[in-house]
Amino acid sequence: MDDLGGYRTRSLNKARTGGEPAGQIAARELEVERLRNALRRAEELNDDVATFLESVS
Repeated sequence: MDDLGGYRTRSLNKARTGGEPAGQIAARELEVERLRNALRRAEELNDDVATFLESVS
């Protein structure tokens, strides 16, 4: 599930080691977490749809 294109996680790691301000790092961490949550919800929705389709066929 950690397929954020790798870009965002690499960018976050670079920010941590590159001396970016703490606020910028926190904003990047929030963005990565938001995207992970969105991916998880999409997977759950896919499972719900599959279950529904099985129940009506």
